[in-house]
Amino acid sequence: MRGGFQQLLSYIHREGIISAIFRANQAVKNELLLYANKSKYKKSIANSDKILFINPISTKFHVSAYEIEEITGSISRKGILGGDWDNHKRKFDDYYVLESFFEHFSGEKRWEDTRYYRHRMIKTKNKSNVLNTLKKYDKIYRDIKLNGYKTQQELYPNDPDKRQEVQIHIGRDGELIHASGRHRHSIAKVLNLEEIPVGVRFRHKNWQKLRHEIATANSYHDLSEQARVHLTHPDMKDVLKISNI
Repeated sequence: MRGGFQQLLSYIHREGIISAIFRANQAVKNELLLYANKSKYKKSIANSDKILFINPISTKFHVSAYEIEEITGSISRKGILGGDWDNHKRKFDDYYVLESFFEHFSGEKRWEDTRYYRHRMIKTKNKSNVLNTLKKYDKIYRDIKLNGYKTQQELYPNDPDKRQEVQIHIGRDGELIHASGRHRHSIAKVLNLEEIPVGVRFRHKNWQKLRHEIATANSYHDLSEQARVHLTHPDMKDVLKISNI
């Protein structure tokens, strides 16, 4: 309790009392929404630490959690969320990170000749630090190429605080939208890997309704056409296990 009060005081000092009141109000709304969703979708709500295995090529678009906050006004970082946020996406392939990784790891360009290097130099203006960071990506690339893509639990079995999988969102129609972890995701795309583990930040409310429909159906014939189409979706494996279809 004391820690939360200190965080509130720190936020007030940093952002001002009006902003602090707004954030506190949003936090209460998020908690109420979380409780309502757990009650409504009790049978079909996913575990917060659920891992999906997806083909990295299947993520064509990106929208960050911070962009979703600006679009929806929600300060939640995970959960079920309605609204138009899944239509405010950008092409993942347009990212300079992916472009630069393809150029570098194909042997076409040195790091220093890529857009990613130039972007990092504009931000930090420290060549040594930038090159040291890029060497880490070289190491990650070699490790994944030689040993395969491992889950964060496999990499850090005794250190949960270091675990942070690539994150995606799932749009209203089941579209897989990249959220965070673009460097590892880009390496997976460059290596043309068949699948990688990912966590889920946001599920669109309409998608959650489909999950719930499948979880609570008594037979295949009870399902809507839209639900039937998505039975093989990677996010439906857990609800199929408890469904009667």
